Amino acid sequence: MLPDPQAPKRNRRRTAVLLAAVMMAILGLWSLGLGWPIVMVFAFCAFGAVLFRHLRSGRAWRRRARAAANIPSHWDARLAELVAYYRELGPTERERFRTMVAVFLAEVPVCGAGCSIDEDDRLLVAAGAVIPIFGFPAFEYRSVREVLIRPRDFDPGFGATPDPLLPAQAAAGGMTGHGGVFDAVVVLVRERLRRGFSVADDGRNVAIHEFAHQVDKDYVEEVAVSSSEDERGDAWLEAARRELRGAHSNRDRLLRDYGYSNEHEFFAVASEYFFERPDAMQRRRPELYKLLAQLYRQ
Repeated sequence: MLPDPQAPKRNRRRTAVLLAAVMMAILGLWSLGLGWPIVMVFAFCAFGAVLFRHLRSGRAWRRRARAAANIPSHWDARLAELVAYYRELGPTERERFRTMVAVFLAEVPVCGAGCSIDEDDRLLVAAGAVIPIFGFPAFEYRSVREVLIRPRDFDPGFGATPDPLLPAQAAAGGMTGHGGVFDAVVVLVRERLRRGFSVADDGRNVAIHEFAHQVDKDYVEEVAVSSSEDERGDAWLEAARRELRGAHSNRDRLLRDYGYSNEHEFFAVASEYFFERPDAMQRRRPELYKLLAQLYRQ
C-alpha cells in the first residue's frame, strides 16, 4: 500500500525487458517469412501494450506518492482521538499509519448511501482497513473498489429471493460483496462503524471485521510469500478447526456466536477480538493469539 521509492526504477527496468522481448519477437516473425503487414500489426499492438503498462504503473506510483505527501496536519489529533490502536503507536509508526490512511482514501472512494458522512467517518473506514495490514504495509486491497456507508442495518440480499436451502439471514451491519453489482464493494453501517471505534475494548469492530475478510481472501496471493508463511496458514486452519469443534462441543467460547458460523467468519471475528482485546485472547487462547500475531506480523 505504501509508495515504494524503488517503483519507478523497477518499472523502467521491466519496460526495458518487455521492449527487448518485443523486438526479439518481431525479428523472429520476420525471419519466418511473414509479410510486413502482419509484423507491423503485431509490433503496433505489442508496443502499445508495453507503453500502456508503463504509463499505468507510473501513474499509480505518482498517485500514491502525492497522497503520502499531502496529509492534513489535523489528522494526527483526530486519529488519536478516534482510534485507540493509533494512540498506542509511537511517532514513527503514527506517521506510517497516517500515510497508509492517506493512500487508502486516495485509491478507494468512501461514499454515503442514503446518509451523509463526514471526514471522521472516512478516517474510521481507512483506519479499519489499515489496522489489519499495518504489519505488512506492501499489502494491497485488490478486491476493494469502493466503500459504501449506509444509515442502518440492511438485508444482505438486498431484496433478492432467499435460497430456501439456506437459513434466513439477519439484518447485517457490514458486508463484503462478491459478484454482481456489489462485487468488490464493502458496505458498512454508519452507527456500527462509529461504535466499533468508540467502544474499543468489546471485541467488536465492523470495519476491522470486513477488511479482515479481505486479508483472508487475498492471503495466499499477498501474504503467503514463503514456505514459513504457508506453514503458518496451515497451523491457523488447524487451530481454527479445533476451536470450532470445541465450540460445537459446548466448550467455553471466546468469541460471539457469529464467529463460529464457519472458518471465514471465525477468522474475521477472531481478528476483531485480537485487535481490541489482545490481553484477554492471550490469556484465554494463547495458541490462537500467537498465530494471529504471526499472521498479522504484529
